[in-house]
Amino acid sequence: MSSIQKLEIETAELFKQKEYSKVIFEITSGIEEKERSAFLCNLLGLSRISNNQKNKDALTLAIRDFRFGYLKEKNTIHAIDGLANLITSSVFLIDLEQNYEFDFSEILNFYKS
Repeated sequence: MSSIQKLEIETAELFKQKEYSKVIFEITSGIEEKERSAFLCNLLGLSRISNNQKNKDALTLAIRDFRFGYLKEKNTIHAIDGLANLITSSVFLIDLEQNYEFDFSEILNFYKS
């Protein structure tokens, strides 16, 4: 079993146990960003949001994670999940920051492709 698969299994179990800060630590310290799978990017983004609900910085980092995961594996189920999470998180951020400038064209282009 590869180290990425092992990390996916371990962090998924931590996520189920609602150990969000541990998931964040394990993913960010266990593997370089460019090596993360779309699954790990989704789990990391969801953990950031769950650990810091309604926090602008956490939402911004989560959006980056979801975008990266989507772009990394565009045609997988995890990428589609990442795109859905990207859209949802963006809406949360817009709700939180009334003057937030958001470029919807990027998301529309992702959705169309």
